[in-house]
Amino acid sequence: MKTAGLVSLSLFNVTALAAFFTYVNHKGQAVSEPTVRPDPLTRNSPSEAVLETDGTKDSYSLTALDLPQLRGDFDRCLATLENLDIEYEVLGDQRRRSCSLTQQVSLTSGQIDYAVPFQATCTMIAAIALWEEQAVQQSAREYLGEEIARIHHYGSFSCRPIRRDPSNMSAHASGSALDVSAFETVSGRMIAVYGNWDRQDSVGQFLHAIRDRSCEIFPGVLGPDYNYDHRNHFHLEYTSRRHRVCD
Repeated sequence: MKTAGLVSLSLFNVTALAAFFTYVNHKGQAVSEPTVRPDPLTRNSPSEAVLETDGTKDSYSLTALDLPQLRGDFDRCLATLENLDIEYEVLGDQRRRSCSLTQQVSLTSGQIDYAVPFQATCTMIAAIALWEEQAVQQSAREYLGEEIARIHHYGSFSCRPIRRDPSNMSAHASGSALDVSAFETVSGRMIAVYGNWDRQDSVGQFLHAIRDRSCEIFPGVLGPDYNYDHRNHFHLEYTSRRHRVCD
C-alpha cells in the first residue's frame, strides 16, 4: 500500500510539472482569434471570390462572378456603380408601351465614350463597365496597339419580340441588351463589325477577341457567326437565360 502511494504521488508530480512548464512556455502569448473580414457581396460558395472595396474607386474591383449577385438587388447594384468610373442617371422602374422596365439606369459616360447615351438594367450597365476594360480595351491594346475612344451602337431598349421567334420577347424589351456596331480608336480609326469580321489581319483578330472575351462576361453574345440579322453588330445581353449562348 505504501509503495502504491509513492507511485501515485510521483505520477502526480510529473503531471503537475508538465502542466507548469506548458504554462511558462505559453505565458505572455496572445490567444489568436478568427479574423473577421467585411464581405459586402459574399457568395453562396466559399470557393468563389468576394467583392471587396475600401470605398475608393481606384481600389474597387468587379469581376464577372460578381454580376449575378446584383440582379434583383437594385440598391446593391447602385452601390457597385457608385464605385465605378462612370457617369449615370438612375431611372428606376418605367413602363413604355406594353413593356415594363425595372431597375433602369441611363449610362451617360463610361470609361469609354459612347456615340449616344443609352439606358439598360443596372446589372447590364455594370456588365458593360466590366466589358469595356476586360474585352474591348484589352483586345485593342493587344491587336491594334492603341485603345478605343468611342463605341457606336444601335441601341439597347426596344419593346418588341424576337424577330425570328415572335412568341418570345427580346432581351431589348427589358433593357437587358445592347447592340454594338463599331469601335473608334484614339487615332480616329473606325472599325465596324460589318465588313471587317472576316478579315484575316489584326482588325479581324481584334473583333474576334472582343466576341470571345464578351462571352466570359455576358450570358448571351451573338455576332456575325450567329445569323444574318447579326451580321453588322454584337448583341450583348445580361439576362437569366438557362443556357449561355456565345456565337
